[in-house]
Amino acid sequence: RRVEAPPPEPDLRRRLTERLSEIRTETPRAAAPERRSAVSGDETFPFGWYEDYLVRRLYELWDQPGRAVVREDQASAMISFRIHRDGRIEGVSVKRSSGSGQLDRSALDAVRRADPLPPLPEGFRGPWRDVNILFELTD
Repeated sequence: RRVEAPPPEPDLRRRLTERLSEIRTETPRAAAPERRSAVSGDETFPFGWYEDYLVRRLYELWDQPGRAVVREDQASAMISFRIHRDGRIEGVSVKRSSGSGQLDRSALDAVRRADPLPPLPEGFRGPWRDVNILFELTD
């Protein structure tokens, strides 16, 4: 004989939502900047989760130079590259220099170390995605 579980309480979903909204997580100090300022491309890209992954991965691979060797006005560089459908990276270049050769080189190296990335999302139309990533010193 099979015993059935009682039906869930009618307000269970509401209570779970309330409990989950109370949970706070700390973002590490060395985390990447918000996506809206870190990633740009040449067309609308509806896969924000992929861009979030991309920024997190590149920042994980980035050996940031210390602020002692980079002036405050040189604390960010824009790196441009192409991601092919299969995740291959090509055409890595400095789109906007920080003015610090050390910071620019370290950002270029991070992108090169990330090759290959996971394939572009299935729903993305087109053979590649051109992106610009803003590398900003976080400490």
